[in-house]
Amino acid sequence: MADDPTLGELKRLIERNHVETREAIAAIHQRLDRDVQAMNDRVDKTAASAVAREVYEADQRGLRDRVVRIESDLKSARATTRWAIGLCTTALLAVAALVVNLAAS
Repeated sequence: MADDPTLGELKRLIERNHVETREAIAAIHQRLDRDVQAMNDRVDKTAASAVAREVYEADQRGLRDRVVRIESDLKSARATTRWAIGLCTTALLAVAALVVNLAAS
């Protein structure tokens, strides 16, 4: 019985346990509040730089339209280049034929 705590010691231990538990819970609440605030700040920052899906999809449609127009212009430029090369080749052949005819005369 000499090693058993007295009722006063038990009361003090219980009170200290209550105080430590309250302090631990308060520390947890403070950390959670800090973490939630940090998460809210990140969400607000992300939301500020985010765009609505409709805006994104409209931008993507515009981008696809521009790419299609550029591809069309490129095809047209290639066709024009081929036509110009053909015209130059024909003109050179005509001049060569004229020179051969003049030289043969």
